[in-house]
Amino acid sequence: MFATATRNFVEEVDRGGLLIPVSSLNDTIALLTVVVKRKRFWVWQKPKYIPTDFNLNDLLTGDTPIKPGVIEIDFIKYNGTYGENIQGKVDASFVHSNASLEGKDSSRLQSLFGSLKKEEVDVQKLLRDSKDRVLDMSHCLVQQTKEKHRQVFGVVKERIVTTQPCWVIEEVQQGGQCGGGLSLCGPKSPK
Repeated sequence: MFATATRNFVEEVDRGGLLIPVSSLNDTIALLTVVVKRKRFWVWQKPKYIPTDFNLNDLLTGDTPIKPGVIEIDFIKYNGTYGENIQGKVDASFVHSNASLEGKDSSRLQSLFGSLKKEEVDVQKLLRDSKDRVLDMSHCLVQQTKEKHRQVFGVVKERIVTTQPCWVIEEVQQGGQCGGGLSLCGPKSPK
């Protein structure tokens, strides 16, 4: 499951196999960041989460900012290698011809994330601190979202961060052969 999530997460890797660093994601998607969940049109499509520049304190009324407790724990040490090999061959012979088709495919995904940490908001403290606060309906983000019926708000309450440089290496090898033969000589007819 984690390897599938890694494959979906990683889209850009430099020539040395390192993830291309995007420090702005760590800075903007912090705990209590407001995200907009956009439901897709078709039932089988996954919803899309769009981070905003606002946090929960920006959308609530009141002057005192909410500062919930943050729990940081060691999440997992992850180093994984997954691979598969697929081979196939088809041969066919007929009276005056033959054909062959062969294919090979191998792939390997190696993910080295090392030690990952999980930051989590103390939800009970957050609920106690925000008990007397209400949503500011005149906020520009609230106004934009009210116009679109398939969008709802969400708040980031946990995130997983890396503590060291990460590597993702994917090797894919594919090959194929196709061949055939036709014989134009037949049995000689006696004269």
